[in-house]
Amino acid sequence: MENTKLTNTPYDDVFRTLLNDCSLLIFPVLNEVFGEHYTGEEDIIFSPNEHFLNRQGGEEDERITDSSFQV
Repeated sequence: MENTKLTNTPYDDVFRTLLNDCSLLIFPVLNEVFGEHYTGEEDIIFSPNEHFLNRQGGEEDERITDSSFQV
């Protein structure tokens, strides 16, 4: 697999800032985008955003996601 350099967009940076610095604001976003009805009293559980994929031949690729969380 070819190594490709990915760049962040301003949207990535804003969303990451929202999650890291203003995590209570994620509830209105989830409510609006997904039609949920969170009150803001729910717990947010953040998961690692690095995932390792095992390939045939023993190779391993790393995939980094923007965010991973549970409400």
